[in-house]
Amino acid sequence: MAKLGVLTFHRCINYGSFWQARSLVHGLRSLGTDPIVLDHHSARVTRAEWRCAMQPLLPERTPRGDIPLYASKIRKFQSALASVPMSAPFALDDPDGAEECDIVVVGSDEVWNLRHPWYGGCSLFYGEGLSAKRTVSYAATFGNHPAANGLEPYWAERLRKFDGISVRDDNSRAIIEKDVGREATLVLDPCLQFPETISFGPNTLVSRPYIAVYGHSFPSWFQHAVRHWATTRSLPLVSIGYRATNGRTSSGSMPVPTSSPPVSRVPRPSRRISSTAAFSLSSTPSHSSRSFQTIVPTRSPISHTPPVRNGTWCRRRRRKPATRHFSQKPRARPSREGSPSSAGNHGPI
Repeated sequence: MAKLGVLTFHRCINYGSFWQARSLVHGLRSLGTDPIVLDHHSARVTRAEWRCAMQPLLPERTPRGDIPLYASKIRKFQSALASVPMSAPFALDDPDGAEECDIVVVGSDEVWNLRHPWYGGCSLFYGEGLSAKRTVSYAATFGNHPAANGLEPYWAERLRKFDGISVRDDNSRAIIEKDVGREATLVLDPCLQFPETISFGPNTLVSRPYIAVYGHSFPSWFQHAVRHWATTRSLPLVSIGYRATNGRTSSGSMPVPTSSPPVSRVPRPSRRISSTAAFSLSSTPSHSSRSFQTIVPTRSPISHTPPVRNGTWCRRRRRKPATRHFSQKPRARPSREGSPSSAGNHGPI
């Protein structure tokens, strides 16, 4: 049997990232293969992930009382990874120690997103340094890197070496066909392709029907609409994985109870799921016969992250700060909408 390796963002503290990795591995296993996740490590990425997980609403700081809850969430993700077969660990920036595979599947998730705040520009996901006879992608995406911006020849040349390419969205397909000059197959996210791999736990969150809310930094109009819909039907709102602080709408929070269920078992919602970017969790309502609603963020902090070109970060020219008189009041700093791990999917998702 051919040795199959899966290369993805499996250690992101994000429900969507975990479930797309687990669904792909177990889905491939159901087809008669024996895949493993290539377990790359990076102290830099780990620090960034933990910082984002502990402070998801920056610049608003996490209340001191919620820190143990977010810490517990991190531990649950680490525990859930035990259900995924992995290779021997190796350094993300030095993949010489990675296990040799007959086939490496890159994806899914935003593995080619050059604007990702800590994975952007990592050549490993472009096939560089992989020890494999064949390299393919499944449901890979460039995330919020628009096709109109194109892809630098440095990265396009590496993707031309792939033996097969499939993506999960039209934007990524346009980049592959235009800049790489290859045909890209449009496929389903692993959570949608292999929904039978998702196991549901009992409804232990509340004792009556409820609306499950996944995400944070919702716009005010969405908060009001959801609250009104829930109030008219006497349904409680339950936030999955995030604490809505103080009930203030200015930060995009929703004043709802919070629960961090075991990562490896999705709680079965009684009514509906409302989400910001729950791409990978959209199979939950379809698999459990529940309706689903989502909202696409209009702005994300990583949309301002400079792309990577020719293996190096693009440094944007900084403006000289304007002189401000002491009599003038400083401008209010705009609130940050979302966090890097929930934008584009790959949030927590």
